[in-house]
Amino acid sequence: MNKNNKFYSSDLIERIKNNTELQLNIIQQFIPQAKPNKKFKLHDEKTPSSILKLHEGKYWIKNFGGSDKAKDCFNIAQEALGCDMPELLRYLKNNFLIESTSISESSQMIRTAFEKQIYAIKCNSTPEVTKYLEKRGIDTESLPKNAFYQNNNINGNADALVFFDKDEKLINKRFLNVLDGQRYCNKGCLDGAIYDICFKADSEQIFIVEGVINSLSLADTESSIAIFSSSNNITADHLRNYITNKHVVLALDNDKAGNEAAEKIYDSIMESNIEIQSIKRCVFPVNKDCNDLLQENQLTAFLSEKKNYKQLFPEFIPNSENKNEDIEEFNFFKRNSCYYVEDQYKGKVRERRISNFIMTIFYFLPDGSDDANRIFFLQNRSGKSKLLTISSKNLNVKSFKSSIASVGGFSFLGTQNELDIILESLREREDTAHNVGVLGYQPEFNLYAFSNGVIHNGSFRKVDRFGVVKANGKCLYIPAFSVINKYSPWFDKERKFNFSPGKIKFKEWSNLFYKAYQDKAAVGICFLIGALFRDIIFKEIGFFPFVFLFGGYGVGKTSFSEILLNLFGADNKGLSLEAGSTSKSVARSADQQRNALLYLKELDSKIESKIVGFLKTAYDGIGYSRAQTTQDNKTHDTQVNSAIMLDGNYLPIMSSALFSRMIILNFASHLFSDEETKAFQTLKKEGKSGFGNVILEILKQRSDFLKEFKEQFDIVYHELKYQNHSTANYSERNVKHVTLLLAIYKVISSKLEFPMSYNELYECLLENAREQNESIQKISEVNQFWNAIEFLKSDLKINKQHYRIVKLDEKSLLGIRFSLIYPLYKRFCLSQNQSELDFNTLLALLKDQKSFVKTWQKGRIDSHTIKDFGSAYLFEFEQLPLEKELWLK
Repeated sequence: MNKNNKFYSSDLIERIKNNTELQLNIIQQFIPQAKPNKKFKLHDEKTPSSILKLHEGKYWIKNFGGSDKAKDCFNIAQEALGCDMPELLRYLKNNFLIESTSISESSQMIRTAFEKQIYAIKCNSTPEVTKYLEKRGIDTESLPKNAFYQNNNINGNADALVFFDKDEKLINKRFLNVLDGQRYCNKGCLDGAIYDICFKADSEQIFIVEGVINSLSLADTESSIAIFSSSNNITADHLRNYITNKHVVLALDNDKAGNEAAEKIYDSIMESNIEIQSIKRCVFPVNKDCNDLLQENQLTAFLSEKKNYKQLFPEFIPNSENKNEDIEEFNFFKRNSCYYVEDQYKGKVRERRISNFIMTIFYFLPDGSDDANRIFFLQNRSGKSKLLTISSKNLNVKSFKSSIASVGGFSFLGTQNELDIILESLREREDTAHNVGVLGYQPEFNLYAFSNGVIHNGSFRKVDRFGVVKANGKCLYIPAFSVINKYSPWFDKERKFNFSPGKIKFKEWSNLFYKAYQDKAAVGICFLIGALFRDIIFKEIGFFPFVFLFGGYGVGKTSFSEILLNLFGADNKGLSLEAGSTSKSVARSADQQRNALLYLKELDSKIESKIVGFLKTAYDGIGYSRAQTTQDNKTHDTQVNSAIMLDGNYLPIMSSALFSRMIILNFASHLFSDEETKAFQTLKKEGKSGFGNVILEILKQRSDFLKEFKEQFDIVYHELKYQNHSTANYSERNVKHVTLLLAIYKVISSKLEFPMSYNELYECLLENAREQNESIQKISEVNQFWNAIEFLKSDLKINKQHYRIVKLDEKSLLGIRFSLIYPLYKRFCLSQNQSELDFNTLLALLKDQKSFVKTWQKGRIDSHTIKDFGSAYLFEFEQLPLEKELWLK
């Protein structure tokens, strides 16, 4: 920046610092709810904790709910725009000081054509459009400053009334005369555009209208914002700062487009977590809007009539239409949102109020127990309403009173009999919503459930604000996103398992995945499809393998896993086995979703043996057994419902049985090509919005997968086992794992387009299987040696002349005299009818294990000299498959 610009920037800053009105305008541009000396919400808070105050000639905003420092208009604008100070000053000059900027100054600034058009329009006087508005009944002198502008044609004549949205990204023109059949046009970005010049932050009610003329028509009496057009895509996030803690009135046109837009805005608000007081729909006469009624001098009277509004939220429970009929049928009636009964007092019939509220039951939630919940809606005589769940056991009058008292503002004065009569009438009309306890595939309803909705018949249906969604003729209750559980931490984990559609489908996702990870992605794609149909696979073949991501740090294991996990929610990061996880906690995690993906991180030799045991049985679908509280000695088996993916920095050689249950993907460290890097970066970017559409496409193939999988599995298995000489001698599990992935491909590839051919997948899987088969053999033979010497140790055939436990840097090392132990190992194998390895081969395999400690002593090759023991080979004790107590005695 040159000297003159520096001087100008300094002058501009001082001008703003010395103008409190300008400071306030800047702050309210970004935080429209801010009003001097009145608390408001700056974040999602239960109660407002932010305040705007004027101190020594400067406005400051302070949030007392956090530790953030107070912010002035410069801080607030910079944070909102994400720019540096020079860019901010340019923005402030263009948007807040443009009327006082000279033509010569403005010409020095670089402007886009769009910005130039805005500037030119702002420089026009407004006599013609002012007359136009006044003819339409709008008092222009009472409107806020810069509420409207005038557009002139090339001849200098006024041709349109112009409005800008709050961000000046939209130029909305209303032509004074119909031009080629066109009344108005929008230039710029319509989606999300809001006109908020008539918004009043201190008003408790806000009208959302269609078209700016309607907003100006309400300016004298109501706070409003305009959405310009019914085709404008307005979300709850666009509205959040305007509607929080307010009574919202949807006052859009009463035609097809207006009704659809109102319904869409209502659904968006209801699906969000915005705190609002109420939502009403203002129902205009057909072909009438705010301005039409204003011109007819009927607007004020129309808006004051309650009958012109439809209560949308909270739901309104009506009073009794006929007291005597309700007494006859129910033995109670409703008046002024209270329950009344009639009884005899001193020989006369009297009315007795038994509550200060009335209620309804929205849903009954059966769970197979005698303590099922119901969702109640309570509405008291002061207009307060509340949702809460009450269990069946809490419907006695004492517990019921406690339940409603816990939410404040509600009291019941009646007897148990009177409560029972009211509840009986409500139960006759209650809807049943079946509780979804395990997310993922729902076999009883043939759909797939996320925490925020379900996939049914190829489309996603979102839960309503109660957490209920209708599908297959049934109502399903998924509690995680119900407003009742909004602040409950119990559902934090479930909320992460949510459907996010994203922008790409299976073909693009799989192509990018394959470009980024090649053969490993081919395995990952088929494994993912198998996970989504795991119940079918398990029913047909009785097992489901694990995928193990093997490699050091920084080689792409975590990124690979995230690409798969993002299909089930962007916040799913997996479960660490190093963070104190127990076998029971891991088993519970595997039982919480069905046909999904569980990611277990950092598998190593130090994890508790029970986790290894769990993983062995999880392959066969069993979690763990626990005793039931009954007296008949029965147990309950926790099921493994999801596919399991693990990772680790070295191969899981602690158990050959576990290793054989895995498909190993070796992530060797290498430099990624430009194509791989570009594909990965694209996936990472797209993953932020989820890959839900990929799941949609895969799940559409369920019926075909059910029909074809077993046949294809049998065909491929017969080929690999009996016709392919290279795989005939592989372990049975290894052959079946390859068969599974190839069968998945053969079924789905006729429906979805894969990035690799069958032959390419076949070759990569066989090569991977060959390497794994060799590893299994090595691990099995090494483990056979350790099992043998452990038996010999327990049988007292091995003693302190054969081994020593030594300490090095707080690590326990096992030193063995291999030449003395080998003859014992060989005799053991002969006695057990097991094949033994020759001396040199076994020693080479032992020295090839990660547990082996290479020598640091000069003059030696692999062995160490241990004081009072002699020459020995050392191994890290913690990494060996040995019972520690036996050896440390």
